[in-house]
Amino acid sequence: MALAKFAALPPNATTVGQLLDFLAPEFARCAIAPGWPPDAFAVAASLLLYSGSYLQAITQWPPTGLQREGCLSTDPAEWAARIRQVGHRWRATWPNPVPRQVQRWWRTISRHRDLPLSELGGEKPLCNALLQLCASADEASYGVGYPFGETDSSGIDFFDYMAAAELLPDHKAGSTLCRQIHVSRVRVLPKCHTPQIGITLDSLFHNLTLWLSGDVVPHWYTPLQKDFSDLRHNFNLLVVPWPVVVSPLQFSPADPKGALANMPEGYGFFCFTKKSDPGGLVERLDQLYRKALETAGQIHMVVLPELALDRAEYKRACAWGRRNGLLLLCGVGEPPRNGCAGKNYVALEVLLSGESYVQVEQNKHHRWRLDRSQVVQYGLGGQLDPEVQWWEYSHAEARRLSFVSLLPWLSFCFLVCEDLARQEPVARLVRAVGPNLVIALLMDGPQLSARWPGRYAAVLAEDPGSSVLTMTSIGMVDLCRPAGKPPSRVVALWKDAKSGEAREIELPAGAEGLVLNLTRQKQTEWSADGRSDGGVAGYPILAGVHPIRLDGPKRKVHPRRRQQKRSQPAAT
Repeated sequence: MALAKFAALPPNATTVGQLLDFLAPEFARCAIAPGWPPDAFAVAASLLLYSGSYLQAITQWPPTGLQREGCLSTDPAEWAARIRQVGHRWRATWPNPVPRQVQRWWRTISRHRDLPLSELGGEKPLCNALLQLCASADEASYGVGYPFGETDSSGIDFFDYMAAAELLPDHKAGSTLCRQIHVSRVRVLPKCHTPQIGITLDSLFHNLTLWLSGDVVPHWYTPLQKDFSDLRHNFNLLVVPWPVVVSPLQFSPADPKGALANMPEGYGFFCFTKKSDPGGLVERLDQLYRKALETAGQIHMVVLPELALDRAEYKRACAWGRRNGLLLLCGVGEPPRNGCAGKNYVALEVLLSGESYVQVEQNKHHRWRLDRSQVVQYGLGGQLDPEVQWWEYSHAEARRLSFVSLLPWLSFCFLVCEDLARQEPVARLVRAVGPNLVIALLMDGPQLSARWPGRYAAVLAEDPGSSVLTMTSIGMVDLCRPAGKPPSRVVALWKDAKSGEAREIELPAGAEGLVLNLTRQKQTEWSADGRSDGGVAGYPILAGVHPIRLDGPKRKVHPRRRQQKRSQPAAT
């Protein structure tokens, strides 16, 4: 049993009733089942998880003795169809009383209040009730968290509306689909991919996932940026690997104040600074965007790597993105000031409704450590002592992971450098939700498939099946000079679950950006209890890479000379 894994569970919650009392006191002693499907899912899935009895679904399913044990059918295909009917009826009739099958399963749970969690797996009627309650709630929650438009035929707009309202993130509390279960107990979130290998609780569900950990707070956004509604299979990214030049002089020792000043000998802090040019940067970004439009016709999101912009540059770039109806995903840095640590985060502005823009900021969760080998390969020995272990001098703030659902087939989350490599605790949440796309913004060397970004991208592509894009700046790529390795201009790496080997993406000489054409490959995914998702699972596939070059600077003409040229007669 995995009770000790989650600190949120009180030590005395060893029976079904005690766990119910902890999760939802208002439901614990009530004979009426929770009316909102995600609430019922939270209770039943928690019991399955803490007892480990979800494995019952892969031992004998559907079980025998069905009428006595409350199962709907002996035939797997018929059982799946009837569960789908129950779920759709539950959704269609909400907020009216739940279907009678749901009420019957809830009564079975109530009758077993005194059963120890350690014995739940051997109580087949209760296991069957929990598994079927979860499955029907999962079916009732089809499409939640995604833009309205592609819903099942029995979907009711009111249900979609209420689910979207519940999911809107609170700045501190984050997101959950639950209405009557507090986020400190458990959360229920939308789900994108169902793992097709291994067996965990997430293997059982298509649309909902359970999240119990409190060290990473999930935030879910469904933006309404213009020109997205007509997209069916494609999505275009403009990758801007800036800064073009990174100098060793931009790395320097930091002088921390306060508690962090007591680092032992042999350890130190460093900071990275850059020259700020808000006006010039946005002007050049706009030129690159206009050139990209000539190639791709439409750009939906612009992505810049870790620490590409400072705060002033991001504000100007953000206003520019708003004017052009673009999503702008940027790595932003704020240098240390007055001995206080700096900031390293990803910023994104999303339009949620009408003219309501929300600023999304996600801090880096793990500091960068520069050891001897990295100091040498980046040529920083003149600034940083190679014999010292250098830690990035940035704030270690509360951890959050943001998910953005743009299309019925496309959701993404974003990570900052070491957050991709350090699998805990963020990777657990990534695997639970299974976003279609993971974007990792790095300050790193060439994105070669044999290096660490390629290894960790492959892990997420395998489970849960996410496509992964890692990217760094061409300035950092040029700065990186590993001994015995030829120079490289590979600024990005793409790995998905369907296309085989990872694809290294090179920035040709003279180019300043890359347009990546993403398209969707649809596939049917199956849950471990034998239910199909109807073939709606979307796998983003890299379908094209187009370098974008800017014209050289135009030669300035003196105003008097320009006037003289205009007054000359036309040639005959």
